[in-house]
Amino acid sequence: MATKTEEFLTGTGLTIGFTTQYINESDIKVRVDGGSPLTFIGTTGTPGTGEYKIAANSTTITFGDNQNGKSLHIYSETDVSSPTVTFTPGSSIKAADLNALEGLVRHGIQESRNEIVKHDIRDGQVTSAKILDGTIVNADINASAAIENTKIADGLLKSGITVNSANIVDGSIVDADINASANIQGSKLLNDSVPLTKLGSGSLPSDIVVTSTNIDNGTIVDEDVNASAAIAGTKINPNFGSQNLVTTGTGKINFADDVTAAGSVTITGDLTVNGTTTSVNSSTLTVNDPLIVLQKNASGSNANDLGLVLERGADTNKAMIWDESADQFAFIDTGEDGTTVGNASITSYADLRVATLTGTATAAQYADLAER
Repeated sequence: MATKTEEFLTGTGLTIGFTTQYINESDIKVRVDGGSPLTFIGTTGTPGTGEYKIAANSTTITFGDNQNGKSLHIYSETDVSSPTVTFTPGSSIKAADLNALEGLVRHGIQESRNEIVKHDIRDGQVTSAKILDGTIVNADINASAAIENTKIADGLLKSGITVNSANIVDGSIVDADINASANIQGSKLLNDSVPLTKLGSGSLPSDIVVTSTNIDNGTIVDEDVNASAAIAGTKINPNFGSQNLVTTGTGKINFADDVTAAGSVTITGDLTVNGTTTSVNSSTLTVNDPLIVLQKNASGSNANDLGLVLERGADTNKAMIWDESADQFAFIDTGEDGTTVGNASITSYADLRVATLTGTATAAQYADLAER
């Protein structure tokens, strides 16, 4: 009877029966789907992941994982590292010892026959059925293999493969096949079935209308605009650079952000400033108006001090004010900077020198004056 030392089975779950012969249970090895051998834990116990056991003298393997549908390679790998029997001078030879030696030799010879060595494989002996799906990689294919296109399944071709017009089936190219950056000349198009986003340079068919959504923002330059275009001022969101802005209309020009003029600005009409603060940083201020009005929009009873503050840098500021609470004009020393609305802070009263002081005084008030 021949010795069976390997078999290929399909997994059925957590256990499977086998017919491979063995001397010791540990000689039985198992590979799953061509992977590394599983770990044998002995004849008892509960296998874990990647493990198996064989009960004593059993022909059933118990796995720690469900092997249903998987390819199982079950084979014997007899341990010959330790002597099966040991003879000493003068000892008798027993039939059991001879049988053990014969079994060991028989298993070893059969296992050697089953072992595949690269240089022993004859030409033409490896078939598709013997090659595990997904194991062939690019390095396995010879550069001169010249595999026919009929043998290639659907998918991307190598970048070095050139597809000629003769290899393209007429009418098979659709919109999705054309890259957005294809830059196809308009003269190569028979009709307008291709979206404008797929078109490059060249003349467009006459029936194609280019709308605002087809024009990339910032791509129109000066030479694209015809000299006679006469674009209405209402269509311009202006940044005129060094050009003059001239308008003969009666409408307003509105600026959403701050406006800076590097040169002089001349306003021939009235100037109205509606902001909360007006700053004049001129070195010289000249005003034609002989009467300057402060607190122009006041109404009702006044509660605010009015006047001018003179900024003196590190020295205490001086001011000429109408003191509303005292109902008097006053020349004062003050810490005010012109931002107070209400009562101005008076540190002390400033000296006043005049050539002639004219006024109306009562006797009581005159007594307060001292002649110097």
